[in-house]
Amino acid sequence: MEIRITATNVVLKPLTKERIEKKLTNLGNKINDAQTAIVEVREEGTKSIDDRILVKCELNLGGKKVRTEERGRTVLAAIDKSIDVLAAQAKKVTKQKITRQHASQAVRKVVPITELPPTKAQLKSKPKTLMPVELNESEAIEESGKHPLPFFVFIDKESRHLKIVDESTSEIYLIKVPKIIY
Repeated sequence: MEIRITATNVVLKPLTKERIEKKLTNLGNKINDAQTAIVEVREEGTKSIDDRILVKCELNLGGKKVRTEERGRTVLAAIDKSIDVLAAQAKKVTKQKITRQHASQAVRKVVPITELPPTKAQLKSKPKTLMPVELNESEAIEESGKHPLPFFVFIDKESRHLKIVDESTSEIYLIKVPKIIY
């Protein structure tokens, strides 16, 4: 289905355009005859804040056109109203059953836990105590590749110094700890 989106007096962010296209594509997939969708988004100076955004949608169903005009506080709120009305009108025109998919039935991409970025709570939480492991330098380079952090801290078996491996370059640096005099 071909989708055309125009905006007047309002700037549509790319993410908003993608969401509008996704909603219309989902509606088009549920209707066999859907060919084109034209969406016009406009901001008007009204007294009511809830009616500032005006969305006009037109859906071409193989010769039959279904139109809707809805207002909302935000672009996405007005689009949601418009798509619900379009679905109801298309159902009458095409005599098809159109179902709205529940969020629990939607297909979601499963991301392994290791790929997820840390949450704000994890970033604010106190770091765990770091206990460096005794390794030689070659073992430390191998071990650093197994951890998600960009560095790996270890105690060199031979020199008994605290060292760090830079994950990106595999270089080893000596950490000089100053002596604290009480």
